[in-house]
Amino acid sequence: MPRIKFRPGAAPAAGPDRPLGVDTITQITQDIRFLAGLGADLIILDPNPDTPRPRDYACERNDLLAVRAALATSG
Repeated sequence: MPRIKFRPGAAPAAGPDRPLGVDTITQITQDIRFLAGLGADLIILDPNPDTPRPRDYACERNDLLAVRAALATSG
């Protein structure tokens, strides 16, 4: 069961060393599909994986809902 960062942003992340889960909702959706293709049946999206920081729970919820909607519609 992979656990990846969940850091959505408006602009694509730069560089070839982009961690899974860090980018636009579209790219994060592709990351999830990639892991599922490798056999993951459960993937944890961690919005606070590094050092603790102030969190906006409503924003996190909306981002997670956007990922869920993208996964449901882009099959």
